[in-house]
Amino acid sequence: MKKLELIKGADKATKQHVNNFVESKNIKIPDKLIDFWVKQNPVEVKESCFIKNSNEYQVLFFPFAEDYPEWTFQNAFENLFVDFFEKNYVSFGSDPGGWQFVISVQKSDFGKVYFCRMDEALEDALTLLADSFEEFIDGLEIEP
Repeated sequence: MKKLELIKGADKATKQHVNNFVESKNIKIPDKLIDFWVKQNPVEVKESCFIKNSNEYQVLFFPFAEDYPEWTFQNAFENLFVDFFEKNYVSFGSDPGGWQFVISVQKSDFGKVYFCRMDEALEDALTLLADSFEEFIDGLEIEP
């Protein structure tokens, strides 16, 4: 997985801290996402654009951080996991308009990355972007 050029970020997360959170919530998160928080933990990066089928998606990441002054993975989890994402997806970022980038935590498509519109029912709101978190990160580029 490539290292992104940081514009703004949070302190790096520890693997133990992430694992404690995951265990306390009784979920499984793909290892590549955990590694991303431990090694990079960005909020804003230069390579923020993902292009698929001629559509451009701009991502702002939710860092794994307790005392970060803005939106974090933990905030997103607490606010969206049960009610909107029906315990099937976790949000790791958003676009500037507040729509979410999510990763599946359900067995049928575990680890796949989707863009989720927040103005539709979940079954209609998801657009598959990548088959894995690593593929998603490796596909990010500087906005054209």
